[in-house]
Amino acid sequence: MQFTSKLGKTEVTRKGNFEVYETTLYLAGVTKPLTILLGADTHMCLTDYRDDLARKNFTWQRRMWFPFGQDILEDIVTFPSQNKVDFTVFLGDVIDFPSQKNMETLTELLSRQTLGDYLYIEGNHDYNFPEEDINGTPEALRAIDALAVRANGYTELTPKEYQGGFHAVDLGEVIIAGGNNITKEGREAMIKGVKDLYGSEKPVILCFHRPIENEGIIPSVLQAWKKNGLIPFEKDEVASAATAENSPVAALFSGDVHFFHTNVVNGCLPQIVVSSQEKKIKTGTPAESDKYWSGIGLVHILPLENA
Repeated sequence: MQFTSKLGKTEVTRKGNFEVYETTLYLAGVTKPLTILLGADTHMCLTDYRDDLARKNFTWQRRMWFPFGQDILEDIVTFPSQNKVDFTVFLGDVIDFPSQKNMETLTELLSRQTLGDYLYIEGNHDYNFPEEDINGTPEALRAIDALAVRANGYTELTPKEYQGGFHAVDLGEVIIAGGNNITKEGREAMIKGVKDLYGSEKPVILCFHRPIENEGIIPSVLQAWKKNGLIPFEKDEVASAATAENSPVAALFSGDVHFFHTNVVNGCLPQIVVSSQEKKIKTGTPAESDKYWSGIGLVHILPLENA
């Protein structure tokens, strides 16, 4: 069953340390307003005595790019308690790599009462170690397992090996669903998960880290990154499953590119791309030289007839 959707305009406001991109999504099948908080790409970089010198040096280099990852994540976790938010979606690269300190800090932050209900989607950084030769090894796979358990509030591992499973959360009139579209296993799980939702009587919002490529976003990526091909976009498989004739997917949320953007995929699906990438405030005064501001998305879902 297909659900018609339409994007409204985006307004940019300031709330605390955030530049808030507030977008309206008009959606068939919805009778009551719903507000979704979107955050992505905080790249929290933490290590401690348990890490070797090579990993600490790597962290030092990455923190030059992402010095405020933990601060921004703490602000995101606090935001729902201070503003009207019904649900939060983390759209990947929340941590820069799965060090024990990153994982423990993430677990503590996501367990705070201020956050409320959420869905955690892994990006390409969440489960990747800086050493290329460790990825795909048992240690890396254990980190993926631990990330799934800690990030989604489970108390123990599920019997099956987790490699980017698909999650669906029923919010009453809307289903928020998604998973890891980076790894082969994650993409396969996502495609199967979407197809399992075919025939749903509720609209589905599909969430993942890497945006679906289309003419609307490519020029913005080239302008932002000054290099062709730097971002390996999601292409046909997930998009085909999401836009099939009997698909209930009505909108797409993603991150990865480190800027806010909206576009339409395959002529029918609104895609909202968000980032919590930090920017330093340049005031020239010592008192404010260490401050930062960042970006989040607030999507206000309203009945289609209100458009």
